[in-house]
Amino acid sequence: MNALDARLKEIAAERRVGLMAHMVAGYRTLEESRKVARVLAENGADILEIQIPFSDPTADGPVITEACQVALHGRTTPADALELAREAAAGGAPVLVMSYFNLLFRWPGGLEAFFSEAARAGVAGLIVPDIPPEEKSERYFEGAREAGLHPIVLVSPNVSEKRLSELKPFASGLVYATARVGTTGASSDIEERSLREFLGRVKAEFELPVALGFGIGERKQIEALRGIAEVAVVGTRLLRTLKEEGLEALYKQVRNLAGENRKK
Repeated sequence: MNALDARLKEIAAERRVGLMAHMVAGYRTLEESRKVARVLAENGADILEIQIPFSDPTADGPVITEACQVALHGRTTPADALELAREAAAGGAPVLVMSYFNLLFRWPGGLEAFFSEAARAGVAGLIVPDIPPEEKSERYFEGAREAGLHPIVLVSPNVSEKRLSELKPFASGLVYATARVGTTGASSDIEERSLREFLGRVKAEFELPVALGFGIGERKQIEALRGIAEVAVVGTRLLRTLKEEGLEALYKQVRNLAGENRKK
């Protein structure tokens, strides 16, 4: 059982919706992102999703894309991001590293080297939205598992029953469901019947905890997920707050999002 498994078990035992906080390594500076990781972990974020900044983040909306650009302009490297993940994991937070496959494919030493380094850093799992299971030749899913990392599967509301069935053997740890098709950013309606039906299909097929992301940024949305998802993913809202209001406002916001679940 790695750190993600243990935290998900804790969330289930407490009958609550967990909070996964998404951040971009190096935004607004590398030093500030270290502070951000501590603020998030110490004030209610159950899981940290640390994104390696990338020049063409195709699954991300304008706020996260801009954050990546700022981080890259500040010369944050993939190695810097992995070191940030190591520091965060050492502090006790389950850490998922989010990236795009091109960065991992070009990692010095290749995929196996990345898996090994991530595992040594204490990373619990990986979120790579542009690597489908059909890319078996790269051994992404198999290699991640062998290193003790959960390769997180992503699914969107337009997914067919056939595709869900095809993805099931590759799912590990939890399933990341998006509240809508497209990119991160715009708010999502958690009460929408079609979304709830989609989450029901995902839970029935995978029999794993489900994290819902894309468009979540308010406590009431997190509360609305009780019984239909185990984890809420918040990213754009946190980055926007950091940009517009600073670290103190971020501290208040994550405590509000975590509600009574925040760590004492």
